[in-house]
Amino acid sequence: EKTKDFVNNQTAKGLTQDEAENLKYEIMNVLAVEIKGVDHFKVMKTFGKALLSYFDIVTDVLVLLDLIAKQNTRMALIQGISLGVSFLIQSIASLAFGQPWWVILSGLVGMKPAIESWRDATRAKPFPKQKLNNEQMLLISRMTEVIFEAIPQSLVQTLAVLQYRDQRTALQFVSLFTSFLTTGFVVASADREVDTSKDRRKSEPLLFGYVPKRDARKQLYASTSFFTLYKTAKVFSLAILIASTSFRYAITLLCLEWFGILAWRKSYENWRYYQHGLDGVGFSL
Repeated sequence: EKTKDFVNNQTAKGLTQDEAENLKYEIMNVLAVEIKGVDHFKVMKTFGKALLSYFDIVTDVLVLLDLIAKQNTRMALIQGISLGVSFLIQSIASLAFGQPWWVILSGLVGMKPAIESWRDATRAKPFPKQKLNNEQMLLISRMTEVIFEAIPQSLVQTLAVLQYRDQRTALQFVSLFTSFLTTGFVVASADREVDTSKDRRKSEPLLFGYVPKRDARKQLYASTSFFTLYKTAKVFSLAILIASTSFRYAITLLCLEWFGILAWRKSYENWRYYQHGLDGVGFSL
């Protein structure tokens, strides 16, 4: 009935019957292409990341409670601060990018990544005052989770495993592995989703869209394995350095590495973040 009404309305506006029919089928073809373009693998990845990240949070909290029970207040305090900072930054990001209060408050209890995952997977409309699209909000949420939660948590727990041998439990190793895998999976899939973004491929075809669809899963598995192993090696080496020398010495070496990478990228002028509005000196640094 809607199709007949459409044809009649277009005919009444001056189009012939044939022109209205052709226009109708053109619109139907566009919709069909969009429907076929739904990446079901991406939906599975989105919910997979959500489940993995929440399993990581649950194991982190259980390890925190275990440290408190063993009166290891120093490590428990550092781990608790790491979780709290991550949740707080999630809420601040929601506030800064114009999301409603219920989403802002959800960040304080660690529920924001789940909300962003659901909205991105179901292609929900952005909130009225939201400054970025859902895909970008999910990316920010995931990166905040990795930088301020998964990486610090894994470092703290690695130090606990190395320094307090009598307090080692199977739960600590499960939590450690989950933190490593969460980081590897989030970083690898984020890289893939940026490349497959329809908006980016349309606006910047010379920068995005180089990985063929048939190689998507191979690339994701390989990248996840690489980033997981890389983070494991990096965190363990840093933890050993802190345990054998001092935190200040380890951070000094880490800062020297960061400045070395910055100088290297500055030498061929590829140090700025490439996105309009976010390519300033402060954000790029």
